[in-house]
Amino acid sequence: MKRIQWVFLLCGITVSSQAQHQPGRSEGFRSQTPIIFEAIPLPGDSGKQRIDVHFRIPERLFVLVRNDEPDAKGEYLARGEVAVELLDKESVSFARALQKVTITSPTSNPEPGSMETYQGMMTFSVPSGEYTILMEVDDLESGRRVLDRNRRVSTFGLKKSESKPVPLFVNPIIEDTSGRFVTPQNFGGNPLFGKPGALLLALPNTLSPEHITSITYAIRSDDEEDRFTLEDTVSNPVIFEKTTLQPIETQKSIRYQIVPSTESSMLEVPIPLERLPLRSFSLSLQIRSGKETEEITKKFVTLWPDMPRSLRDVEYALEMLNYITRPSQLDSLRSGSYEEQRRNLETFWRGKDPRKDTPINGAMAEYYRRVDYATHHYSSLRDNDGAKTDRGRIYILHGPPTKIERTLNPTSGYKEEWSYSSSGKVFLFVDENKSGRYTLVSSRTI
Repeated sequence: MKRIQWVFLLCGITVSSQAQHQPGRSEGFRSQTPIIFEAIPLPGDSGKQRIDVHFRIPERLFVLVRNDEPDAKGEYLARGEVAVELLDKESVSFARALQKVTITSPTSNPEPGSMETYQGMMTFSVPSGEYTILMEVDDLESGRRVLDRNRRVSTFGLKKSESKPVPLFVNPIIEDTSGRFVTPQNFGGNPLFGKPGALLLALPNTLSPEHITSITYAIRSDDEEDRFTLEDTVSNPVIFEKTTLQPIETQKSIRYQIVPSTESSMLEVPIPLERLPLRSFSLSLQIRSGKETEEITKKFVTLWPDMPRSLRDVEYALEMLNYITRPSQLDSLRSGSYEEQRRNLETFWRGKDPRKDTPINGAMAEYYRRVDYATHHYSSLRDNDGAKTDRGRIYILHGPPTKIERTLNPTSGYKEEWSYSSSGKVFLFVDENKSGRYTLVSSRTI
C-alpha cells in the first residue's frame, strides 16, 4: 500500500512525537519528527575530495524554556547541538564537526503542525573513499538524543564506476551583479511539491563541458496504476565551466555561490519540477559529451511539507467532505481500498481546481487549512474535534468572519455573532452552559 502520496514523507532519522489525536483518524496520523539530511560529494582540491552534508531539523524537536537574559523581552529559548561524523570502512572516525543550535520563540507552545525548521550545512575535506555518515542531534534542555549511522557516501573521485555525480535539487539559480547564487531545496534529496526548481550537479572528469551536446531526462512515477511521466531533451544545457560551490552562512537556509575553480565544472538541468504530482519517482539522466555518455539515476519523492494536517490522512480528509457532498456521494468516495479512496479524493478536488496548470489544488488546500484551523481553535473538553462543531462547520464553509461580537453573560451564557461583509451573512452561536460548546441558533442575511 503506497501511502507516500498523502503524508509528509520521513527522510533520515525519525523520533516519535506527540500529536493531537482526533476521533475518526487512523492511528497512522500520529506524527513523526523527521531529521532530514543528504550528503553531496564534490570535487576537492589539494589531492582531497569534498563532502557537503545538508540537514534540516524541525524546531519542535527542541524544548523551549524561558529566556532569562536581560534583553530577551520575554522570549523563549531552545538550545541544541548537531554533530556530523564521517567513519571510514573500519568504522574509525575520520572527520567530525559540531554546530550549536539556538532557537528563539515568542511562545513556549508553537502552533500544532508547525513546520518551522532549523537548517545547516557542514563541509568536509577528505581523501577519496567510502564513508558512513554518523549524525547526532541533541536537545540540551531535555537530554533527548537522536542518532543515525545508516547513510553512506562515496567521494566524487573514488572510481569512475562509483563516482557518479549526485544531482542536487535547487531553487532557480539567482544571478545579480554580485554573482550567481544557489539555494538547495534541502529535503533529503527530494524536491518540493508545486515549486519550480532545477537539478545541479558537478561534472565528472570523463565529460568535457565544451563537448556536451545534449542532456535527456526521464522522470516516471513508481505507481504503475497511476503512471505519470515527464521527459525531455535539453539541447542547450547551462554549464558553468571551471566553477564550484562556495558555502554561504545564512540564518534560515543553506546557500552557495558559484565561484571559479580549476577542479570542476557545474551543470544546471532545468526541469519543470512544479508539474510533478505527489508521487514517488525514478529519474534517469543521460549526458552526452562527444562519444561519451554518462547515465545518472535517482529515486525521489515530491514533498509537501506544509500540507494541511487534516489532508494527511485520506480517511479523515474524505470524512470532512460531508459539509460539501451528499451522503450518497460521500459513501461512493469512501468505498474501495486505500489507493482507490486516494484517487477518489484527487478526482473530487480536481473538478473544483480553479487552476489547471499546476498540480497544487488551491481549492483543496484552502478547504483543509480551514479544517486545521477549526480543529485547533474550536475544540473543547466536550468536543475534541473542533472541525465537527457548529463554529467549525461555518468556518470551513465560509472562512474567517469579517467581524466577531462576543457577549459573556454569567447568567444567560456566552454568545458569538459572526458577520461576513462580502456575503452579508450573520451567524449567532450560543453557549448556554458556558462549557465551550457553542451551538448555532440562527443565521440571517442582511
